[in-house]
Amino acid sequence: MRAGYRHYGCRITDESTYKNMHVLYMENELIKIGILLDKGADFFQLIHKPTDTDFLWRSPNGLLDPNKNRDSIAPSTGRFLDSYHGGWQTIFPGGGPYKHEGAEIGLHGEIAQLSWDYDIKEDTAERIEVNFHVNCLRTPFRVHRTIVLESNQSWIQMEDEITNLSPRDMQVMWGQHPAF
Repeated sequence: MRAGYRHYGCRITDESTYKNMHVLYMENELIKIGILLDKGADFFQLIHKPTDTDFLWRSPNGLLDPNKNRDSIAPSTGRFLDSYHGGWQTIFPGGGPYKHEGAEIGLHGEIAQLSWDYDIKEDTAERIEVNFHVNCLRTPFRVHRTIVLESNQSWIQMEDEITNLSPRDMQVMWGQHPAF
């Protein structure tokens, strides 16, 4: 489904870029969320519209495109801190840096740096629902997230599901990292 075009109620804007990264915005009358699809599906904005307050902390370095920054030497922790902007990240499959079954995983895991895909499941003035998903590269996991906003509500409904694509049991660490 493609995003509808509305300037009232709940709405999705999915044809935007910011600093050369694909962004999806979800908003209603009270809140607006900016999601960096090309950088871990990070929330880089969480705005309360009546007071024009963004509740997420932002780094003084600003938002940097991780694909434009080239390491002169690969840090042992990975590239996460080189383009850390604040905001809200999902940390999976570990907080790192560590080795997972022999695969090196940088700081905050691997999905914080990957591009995510999305599908719009519902797009009405009363309710919007978007499903986001990504496959890990170094580990055998698929992560699926659903975000729902309803009209005139100041809360976000978010549900994550992690699927182990391996026939073996795997140990992981999963977390949310909002910076306020």
